[in-house]
Amino acid sequence: MGINWCGRPNGNSVFVPMLFTTCAFFLSNRGSRWCDYLYRETANTNLSDSTAIVSETDAIFAFSRHFGPWGYGGLATTIGPTVNFMYCYEFSESFVVNVLDTKWRAAMSFPIIVTIIGGIIMIITWFSPCLRIAPKWWRFMAIWLLLACLLEGLTFLLLSSDVCTADYVGTTDWVSKPTCSLTRGGHTAIAATVFWFAAAVSMFKVSPLPPEDEPIIVQRTTTTTETTKPDGTKVTETKVDTDVVDH
Repeated sequence: MGINWCGRPNGNSVFVPMLFTTCAFFLSNRGSRWCDYLYRETANTNLSDSTAIVSETDAIFAFSRHFGPWGYGGLATTIGPTVNFMYCYEFSESFVVNVLDTKWRAAMSFPIIVTIIGGIIMIITWFSPCLRIAPKWWRFMAIWLLLACLLEGLTFLLLSSDVCTADYVGTTDWVSKPTCSLTRGGHTAIAATVFWFAAAVSMFKVSPLPPEDEPIIVQRTTTTTETTKPDGTKVTETKVDTDVVDH
């Protein structure tokens, strides 16, 4: 990997994956870092009043509220036409271990992996207008971005987890029947998934320019032809062909 500072050694095509990767990174983090990934609407039966809510889990599942991979939103308060979702509460350790199922816990880890993969590659693309990167490394990074795209999509396992599909039976035998739908964070994550895929595809198309100081490898072919003239004189002709093998 040679150095050619800020002479666009990878060509102008690097700006496309740079833009897509940067957009995907910030959209991904916006989508998963707040508790508005999905909205869990609940229909309760046998819940007469708030005195029936006697545990942390009861309090979380008794009301319709927003959820994110790592937390849940406070109850909405309406001020005129404005709905306020100011507070976001992190799941307690006991709630994660005892209540959340495997799908939800897996979906909690995917955004972290995506942030690490995408963040490293994003920073590399920022330096690509100044630092020449061999074609094999562009392909290598593109494969990792496809993995980031896959993991971003797998975060939607939240919708098929028990939080969204299983009835919750409260401590005093009331029942919460949930229905989940994506909200602002989830829609942002969809956009991030698209941008991760676009970044990977565009990265496959990057074709770095050859370094100016790289020697040209040539192949020389020598052909010798001997002919005899009518007077018996032999004439030998030598022809040399030169072809560029690599650059």
